[in-house]
Amino acid sequence: MPVRKKGNIKIQTSAKGTKSKSTGFNFYSYDKNSAALYFNFREENGEPTDLADATIRLVFVLNDEKITPKTDDIEIWLAVPGTARYIIPESMLGHEGKV
Repeated sequence: MPVRKKGNIKIQTSAKGTKSKSTGFNFYSYDKNSAALYFNFREENGEPTDLADATIRLVFVLNDEKITPKTDDIEIWLAVPGTARYIIPESMLGHEGKV
């Protein structure tokens, strides 16, 4: 099924890591297999990050529960300009949280 609902998140990379941020996105049960988060990675100076050889790790915090997706579930959508995609699994639909 094609992705119909997209959430875009900008992430500034740094040696110190990134702070969590509330997305404000809502995904519901009818979004099953058709909702995704797109992560746009940028260097500290604002330049696009090359994700060609990168391993991306995400942590979602939903109602104080931490969910860490497998790296295989995170797809490098466009290596340059640094865009990765994560299809929202059914278990995360209907929750609010931070990335």
